[in-house]
Amino acid sequence: MIAHRLLGPSRSGTSADGSFVELQVAGTEHRFPHERFAMSTAEWTLAGRLDLRRLAPHLEGAFAELGIGTGYQVTRFELRGVSSMGSALLLSRSGFGIYVGDQRAGGGEWSVYYDHRHDGYEAGLLMPGLGSGVAGHLGVEGHHYLDAHWGLGVAGSVGSAVVLGVSARFRQWGTP
Repeated sequence: MIAHRLLGPSRSGTSADGSFVELQVAGTEHRFPHERFAMSTAEWTLAGRLDLRRLAPHLEGAFAELGIGTGYQVTRFELRGVSSMGSALLLSRSGFGIYVGDQRAGGGEWSVYYDHRHDGYEAGLLMPGLGSGVAGHLGVEGHHYLDAHWGLGVAGSVGSAVVLGVSARFRQWGTP
């Protein structure tokens, strides 16, 4: 993914407010040679974060996020009679989160979100009845930096599958 910050602090600078608006562009390629197909996706999203203390002082330390965009996915098959098919993607994500600790001296953040994507491992939310798969997936993610450079990240999401992850994080230029 490539992102360009349109409003708000740069990723390498320091700021007392984490509000921002940025344009994100991404491309992915997933190959499944055993199953004899591949998927390519191109997408763009306009994403933003609003520190909620801008709305009310007692909401300091909380933020809301919103992103909306589109994408196009092409699935290529190695089958007789069918070579490829394309589909458009509606991308939207909304979330609520909190900052944990001092952001200038390590710290981190946690958020819960709803993501309307259906093309990932989570796919659509599995429910009984006709509505199954229509909704996207729900998730929680967070990270905490132990010092100016090194941190840990945790993510979990649930749709028609449960996806969990833990990661080590490194940032070259110190605190945001």
